[in-house]
Amino acid sequence: MGLSEELGDRLYRWSRLWRENFLGREDRPDGKLRWRPGFNIREWIDEGLWIEKALISELPEYDIDFLWRHWVPGYFSGDN
Repeated sequence: MGLSEELGDRLYRWSRLWRENFLGREDRPDGKLRWRPGFNIREWIDEGLWIEKALISELPEYDIDFLWRHWVPGYFSGDN
């Protein structure tokens, strides 16, 4: 794909943070997302937004769907 080293490194770290800190959903249909105590979700989201912009810039020929936003809807819709 040809990502810059910085973007590749940041994408790897960001994905690793997700795996290490996302605990799942409450066991109900409208269950809230659960994160490891002390995890700064706002910083993780900000890094995801930086990664989005970098991917668009580095890969303009691709149509990228940023599905990760579906896992943190309240942060984009004003719910939180």
